Amino acid sequence: MNMLTRSSIPETIDKAIAIEIAHIKSYRKWALRFRTFSPELGVILQAQAEEMEEHINMLTRHAGNLTHETIASLEANTVDDAISASHFFIVDSGTAKNVLTKAIELKNEAREFYKKCTINELGDSGLINLYNNLTTSKETHIEILVEAQDRFRTRGCSTRHAMALA
Repeated sequence: MNMLTRSSIPETIDKAIAIEIAHIKSYRKWALRFRTFSPELGVILQAQAEEMEEHINMLTRHAGNLTHETIASLEANTVDDAISASHFFIVDSGTAKNVLTKAIELKNEAREFYKKCTINELGDSGLINLYNNLTTSKETHIEILVEAQDRFRTRGCSTRHAMALA
């Protein structure tokens, strides 16, 4: 029986899953905070967190269907003080701007990580394809967040837009 051991799991998969887990925590928290202030942003952030769950599933399947407890996870990124509010649901335009900026920054970091993994991976074409797909996904997420940031800057976000995205 061919069983994957911890040492046979590519370190990049281990780290990729940890990154996705940490980002999901941040995105879900931000989505919850934005439900009342800007439903559109809340929907966008929640949808991206759900897609990151699928990324974890793809990475885990590639690693041989290991359970999450056998794969290391990082603590959620510490968010900037400007994003952490003493009153969780009180969000203003400054907080919204900071959250969107941080969300884009996290996506850029993940995209760069997956690009490096694609370049450095040797021999496993399935893993190279997976990293390419994850890089493309992060690029799409960045585009969506930048568009949301631009919309927010020019006219704010509306419930109508959130309903259209749902």
